[in-house]
Amino acid sequence: ATMDTLKTWYFGEEKNLSKKELKKRNPAAILGLGAVSGIFAQTCCYPLDTVRRRMQLKGKTYSGTTNAFATILKDEGIAGFYKGMTANALKVVPNNAIRFAVFDMLKVFMVTESKEYKEVKRQATAWRTRHPSRPE
Repeated sequence: ATMDTLKTWYFGEEKNLSKKELKKRNPAAILGLGAVSGIFAQTCCYPLDTVRRRMQLKGKTYSGTTNAFATILKDEGIAGFYKGMTANALKVVPNNAIRFAVFDMLKVFMVTESKEYKEVKRQATAWRTRHPSRPE
């Protein structure tokens, strides 16, 4: 959802774009938007990953997820939920940037023509069916 929102903000509405219009998009912009969406997603989800990892470690025991959140918050503050995020960002940011850029490039090859094009083609085919050419 973040990537779609960023693309709509940067490129405008994306409904019924032709292949030609999709090809005009700057791949560097897609890479940048993918990186930003990766950072946003990581920032939202990283505290949950931190709690999950801490609960899996031996040594410190928590009575449950809520207890783990409360203990980390009490002992380390908000920053405790984000320990190690920089190292993780070195993996997540390029991964998302490349994934979204490749997806966008592949979409150009797989997208069909717009609905308007299909409707004109359908009407032309229907007209040809009703008005077959006569041999001379």
